[in-house]
Amino acid sequence: MLQQVHSFEELYPVTKRLYVVEDTHTSYWAQFQDRPAGTFIDYAKDKVDALHEWHRQLESKRLYEIPPAERTKPVPVSQFCAETRAVHFYDSMVVFEKGENPPRWHETR
Repeated sequence: MLQQVHSFEELYPVTKRLYVVEDTHTSYWAQFQDRPAGTFIDYAKDKVDALHEWHRQLESKRLYEIPPAERTKPVPVSQFCAETRAVHFYDSMVVFEKGENPPRWHETR
């Protein structure tokens, strides 16, 4: 698990489109669980939460009615949230899809 997380944290910032982590089934095998903070699957699940920061952060919720171009200050989201379009889970693989993840807004009137 440690090598999967360390590799991801070093390489994802320079990834252009897709980052694929294989052998994630080992997250369920005790002999590979060398990460005190949990398995790689746990780490990837946390990244799903980070992907949804636009919806989870109270400051972002308050700004929903204001189009992004009209906001006086940006919503503070992580770099991961701002540049990740999706996280896909497959048998023994997790695929991170990079791309713009723009601020959310909607009209409520």
